[in-house]
Amino acid sequence: MNKLSSELTEIRRELQAAAAAYDEQLKSIDGYSRELDSMQRERLAHVQQLRSLHASISSAEHSLKRAEQSRQREIARARSLADRYDGLLGRLNRLRLLSSLEPLPMLPESPAATSDCGDCVAAASAVFVSGSSSAE
Repeated sequence: MNKLSSELTEIRRELQAAAAAYDEQLKSIDGYSRELDSMQRERLAHVQQLRSLHASISSAEHSLKRAEQSRQREIARARSLADRYDGLLGRLNRLRLLSSLEPLPMLPESPAATSDCGDCVAAASAVFVSGSSSAE
């Protein structure tokens, strides 16, 4: 009976150790689970930030595209107006010469022609200077 009692005591100690190990494992699993949840929330926050950044980039690209299209339309409009002006100025100057009047001067060079946005003004000025007799 002593042998059974000591075996029972040994099993009880092992059972308590197993229960303690089980409790420690549960604590570890709970800690891992909390850490995983935290990382998933952080990942979702980063995904939202990336989506927001993507939306901002798309908006900026769209605005840039619209601005460039508007710029191209204005350049075309300026060239068209320059051509019309050149033709009218040429015809008017021919009439003034026939009437013994001094011809009207060409448009002066605009300060905008030397600025970053002066491409269309520079193109228009080039038309005024070089193409005044082409519309006759």
